[in-house]
Amino acid sequence: MAFKIITGSAMIITGLVSELMGLLFVIAASGMTSRLIAAGIFFVSGLPLLISGFKVFRSGMVLRPELIREAILKAAAKHHGEITKDIIKGETGWNDIVIYEINDMIKKRIAKTDQRDGETFYIFPEFQFKYVQNKCPFCGNDYPVRDDVQKCPTCGGDLKFLQIKSSSGGDKFSMDL
Repeated sequence: MAFKIITGSAMIITGLVSELMGLLFVIAASGMTSRLIAAGIFFVSGLPLLISGFKVFRSGMVLRPELIREAILKAAAKHHGEITKDIIKGETGWNDIVIYEINDMIKKRIAKTDQRDGETFYIFPEFQFKYVQNKCPFCGNDYPVRDDVQKCPTCGGDLKFLQIKSSSGGDKFSMDL
Protein backbone atom coordinates (compact mmCIF):
# COMPACT_ATOMS: atom_id res chain seq x y z
CA MET A 1 0.00 0.00 0.00
CA ALA A 2 2.64 2.57 1.03
CA PHE A 3 4.88 1.37 -1.80
CA LYS A 4 2.14 2.05 -4.35
CA ILE A 5 1.43 5.50 -2.92
CA ILE A 6 5.11 6.48 -2.94
CA THR A 7 5.75 5.01 -6.40
CA GLY A 8 2.63 6.66 -7.82
CA SER A 9 3.63 10.01 -6.30
CA ALA A 10 7.14 9.75 -7.77
CA MET A 11 5.74 8.90 -11.20
CA ILE A 12 3.31 11.85 -11.04
CA ILE A 13 6.07 14.27 -10.03
CA THR A 14 8.39 12.96 -12.77
CA GLY A 15 5.59 13.25 -15.34
CA LEU A 16 4.79 16.80 -14.26
CA VAL A 17 8.46 17.80 -14.45
CA SER A 18 8.69 16.29 -17.93
CA GLU A 19 5.57 18.15 -19.08
CA LEU A 20 6.92 21.39 -17.60
CA MET A 21 10.25 20.90 -19.39
CA GLY A 22 8.35 20.35 -22.63
CA LEU A 23 6.44 23.57 -22.07
CA LEU A 24 9.66 25.46 -21.36
CA PHE A 25 11.26 24.10 -24.54
CA VAL A 26 8.21 25.18 -26.57
CA ILE A 27 8.37 28.68 -25.10
CA ALA A 28 12.13 28.96 -25.68
CA ALA A 29 12.05 27.35 -29.14
CA SER A 30 11.74 30.63 -31.13
CA GLY A 31 11.63 28.64 -34.35
CA MET A 32 14.47 26.20 -33.65
CA THR A 33 13.39 22.71 -34.69
CA SER A 34 15.78 20.96 -32.30
CA ARG A 35 14.08 22.62 -29.30
CA LEU A 36 10.63 21.76 -30.69
CA ILE A 37 11.71 18.12 -31.10
CA ALA A 38 13.00 18.10 -27.50
CA ALA A 39 9.70 19.63 -26.31
CA GLY A 40 7.76 16.91 -28.15
CA ILE A 41 9.91 14.20 -26.57
CA PHE A 42 9.32 15.67 -23.10
CA PHE A 43 5.55 15.90 -23.72
CA VAL A 44 5.31 12.36 -25.11
CA SER A 45 7.38 10.82 -22.30
CA GLY A 46 5.65 12.77 -19.52
CA LEU A 47 2.05 11.86 -20.38
CA PRO A 48 2.32 8.07 -19.83
CA LEU A 49 4.14 8.73 -16.55
CA LEU A 50 1.31 10.98 -15.37
CA ILE A 51 -1.43 8.54 -16.36
CA SER A 52 0.21 5.44 -14.91
CA GLY A 53 1.30 7.39 -11.81
CA PHE A 54 -2.30 8.38 -11.10
CA LYS A 55 -3.44 4.77 -11.54
CA VAL A 56 -0.75 3.39 -9.21
CA PHE A 57 -1.38 6.12 -6.63
CA ARG A 58 -5.14 5.53 -6.72
CA SER A 59 -4.76 1.76 -6.31
CA GLY A 60 -2.55 2.39 -3.27
CA MET A 61 -5.09 4.76 -1.75
CA VAL A 62 -7.92 2.23 -2.17
CA LEU A 63 -6.02 -0.25 0.03
CA ARG A 64 -5.91 2.09 3.04
CA PRO A 65 -7.20 0.28 6.15
CA GLU A 66 -9.74 2.95 7.08
CA LEU A 67 -11.31 2.77 3.61
CA ILE A 68 -11.44 -1.03 3.80
CA ARG A 69 -13.10 -0.86 7.22
CA GLU A 70 -15.62 1.66 5.89
CA ALA A 71 -16.41 -0.56 2.90
CA ILE A 72 -16.94 -3.60 5.17
CA LEU A 73 -19.27 -1.63 7.44
CA LYS A 74 -21.24 -0.33 4.45
CA ALA A 75 -21.62 -3.89 3.16
CA ALA A 76 -22.81 -5.01 6.62
CA ALA A 77 -25.37 -2.20 6.75
CA LYS A 78 -26.59 -3.03 3.24
CA HIS A 79 -27.03 -6.71 4.14
CA HIS A 80 -28.75 -6.07 7.51
CA GLY A 81 -25.80 -6.99 9.68
CA GLU A 82 -24.85 -10.38 8.22
CA ILE A 83 -22.21 -10.75 5.53
CA THR A 84 -20.16 -13.62 4.17
CA LYS A 85 -16.63 -13.84 2.82
CA ASP A 86 -18.04 -13.69 -0.73
CA ILE A 87 -19.80 -10.39 -0.01
CA ILE A 88 -16.61 -8.94 1.45
CA LYS A 89 -14.64 -10.16 -1.57
CA GLY A 90 -17.09 -8.39 -3.85
CA GLU A 91 -16.83 -5.12 -1.96
CA THR A 92 -13.12 -4.94 -1.10
CA GLY A 93 -11.31 -7.99 -2.39
CA TRP A 94 -9.65 -10.46 -0.03
CA ASN A 95 -6.11 -9.69 1.07
CA ASP A 96 -4.09 -9.33 4.28
CA ILE A 97 -5.46 -5.86 5.04
CA VAL A 98 -9.07 -7.06 4.77
CA ILE A 99 -8.36 -10.09 6.97
CA TYR A 100 -6.65 -7.85 9.54
CA GLU A 101 -9.58 -5.41 9.59
CA ILE A 102 -12.16 -8.21 9.99
CA ASN A 103 -10.15 -9.77 12.84
CA ASP A 104 -9.73 -6.35 14.46
CA MET A 105 -13.50 -5.76 14.33
CA ILE A 106 -14.09 -9.18 15.89
CA LYS A 107 -11.51 -8.46 18.61
CA LYS A 108 -13.16 -5.09 19.38
CA ARG A 109 -16.58 -6.81 19.44
CA ILE A 110 -17.93 -4.77 16.55
CA ALA A 111 -18.55 -8.07 14.77
CA LYS A 112 -18.73 -11.74 15.60
CA THR A 113 -18.58 -14.92 13.55
CA ASP A 114 -21.14 -17.66 13.11
CA GLN A 115 -20.79 -20.96 11.21
CA ARG A 116 -23.89 -22.01 9.23
CA ASP A 117 -24.07 -24.61 6.49
CA GLY A 118 -20.28 -24.76 6.25
CA GLU A 119 -19.98 -21.02 5.62
CA THR A 120 -18.69 -18.29 7.94
CA PHE A 121 -21.04 -15.38 8.55
CA TYR A 122 -19.73 -12.13 9.97
CA ILE A 123 -22.47 -10.65 12.14
CA PHE A 124 -22.61 -6.95 12.99
CA PRO A 125 -25.25 -6.58 15.74
CA GLU A 126 -25.55 -2.81 15.33
CA PHE A 127 -26.92 -3.25 11.80
CA GLN A 128 -29.44 -5.98 12.60
CA PHE A 129 -33.18 -5.48 12.80
CA LYS A 130 -34.64 -4.84 16.23
CA TYR A 131 -38.13 -5.27 17.53
CA VAL A 132 -39.72 -3.49 20.47
CA GLN A 133 -41.94 -4.89 23.22
CA ASN A 134 -43.20 -4.16 26.70
CA LYS A 135 -42.10 -6.78 29.21
CA CYS A 136 -43.08 -7.32 32.82
CA PRO A 137 -39.92 -7.78 34.93
CA PHE A 138 -41.85 -9.71 37.61
CA CYS A 139 -43.87 -12.36 35.74
CA GLY A 140 -42.05 -12.19 32.37
CA ASN A 141 -45.14 -11.65 30.19
CA ASP A 142 -44.74 -9.72 26.94
CA TYR A 143 -47.22 -7.14 25.66
CA PRO A 144 -47.34 -5.33 22.30
CA VAL A 145 -46.12 -1.76 22.30
CA ARG A 146 -49.14 -0.60 20.32
CA ASP A 147 -51.39 -1.41 23.33
CA ASP A 148 -51.45 1.50 25.74
CA VAL A 149 -50.71 -0.64 28.79
CA GLN A 150 -48.52 0.76 31.59
CA LYS A 151 -49.01 -2.00 34.18
CA CYS A 152 -49.02 -5.76 33.75
CA PRO A 153 -52.64 -7.07 33.65
CA THR A 154 -51.50 -10.34 35.26
CA CYS A 155 -49.46 -9.20 38.29
CA GLY A 156 -49.75 -5.38 38.30
CA GLY A 157 -46.01 -4.71 37.86
CA ASP A 158 -44.68 -1.75 35.84
CA LEU A 159 -43.86 -2.76 32.26
CA LYS A 160 -40.36 -2.19 30.83
CA PHE A 161 -39.84 -1.00 27.26
CA LEU A 162 -37.23 -3.27 25.55
CA GLN A 163 -35.50 -3.21 22.17
CA ILE A 164 -34.46 -6.71 21.22
CA LYS A 165 -32.23 -7.63 18.29
CA SER A 166 -34.08 -10.10 16.12
CA SER A 167 -31.19 -12.54 15.66
CA SER A 168 -29.42 -12.12 18.99
CA GLY A 169 -30.67 -15.45 20.25
CA GLY A 170 -30.40 -17.27 16.96
CA ASP A 171 -34.21 -17.32 16.68
CA LYS A 172 -35.95 -17.14 13.33
CA PHE A 173 -38.90 -14.78 13.21
CA SER A 174 -41.50 -15.38 10.56
CA MET A 175 -45.16 -14.85 9.75
CA ASP A 176 -45.44 -18.46 8.56
CA LEU A 177 -47.26 -21.00 10.70
